[in-house]
Amino acid sequence: MLTRSNDFGEDMVEQSECCLFTSAFTASSSSTCPKTLEEAFRSPKGEKWKAAVNKELQALADLNVFRLVKRTPDMHVLKNRWVFAEKTEDGNKVIEERARLVVKGCFQQYGIDYQETFSPTVKLQSVKILLTLAAYYDLELIQFDVGTAFLNAELNEQIYMEVPEGMEVPNDGEEYVLQLLKALYGLKQANRAWNKTVTADFESQKYEASPFDPCVFIKRKGDKLTLAFIHVDDGMVTSNGPDEIKQHTQYCNQTTN
Repeated sequence: MLTRSNDFGEDMVEQSECCLFTSAFTASSSSTCPKTLEEAFRSPKGEKWKAAVNKELQALADLNVFRLVKRTPDMHVLKNRWVFAEKTEDGNKVIEERARLVVKGCFQQYGIDYQETFSPTVKLQSVKILLTLAAYYDLELIQFDVGTAFLNAELNEQIYMEVPEGMEVPNDGEEYVLQLLKALYGLKQANRAWNKTVTADFESQKYEASPFDPCVFIKRKGDKLTLAFIHVDDGMVTSNGPDEIKQHTQYCNQTTN
């Protein structure tokens, strides 16, 4: 049973594989969406799909997800594809066309372009405890979603990918590929890379991972206590310190942008 205590912080602590990655979309993909780049550009919405592709390529460039390199015979080069979706509201009103570049991770080879793939997820009991404490102590609670989570996760492996359709490269007679620097959608180790990145980010902000759940993070600062959990690219944070909530919100916004 939970009991109230003047020592807030101490009391709380004591109680306390796939080629297509369409699930990465927050938009809804339907049978009317194009299946290939050629189909997209030839459709009546060709200009809108082209704008969506250019927007995605620019976002990937801004986030330094890859770099252009000359191909060598020893490279294991992965294929990729474009996934198209329409963001809707009010059931069927299309408000935006979206395109996402996805690497075909099912062609990765163990020991060459990936090693470990395991990534922990938060325990249901941890979520229940955090919500219970927030309700019982009437704490401020926010839910966050890191929209470009994987694209912020740096890779340790040497991974190469074909230049996607729609991307311009120098016309100098050389054959080019893209070296992935960050976890593009579809990679086998994308979840693991992101989890390692977000854990390091929490630790840099003086959080400590719970010994009972590696996806729960605790931060103590004087009489202020902050609890947070991460589940892939979603999570929650609760605290008796408004400044901690504000700081965390700013960090998520900065990471997403």
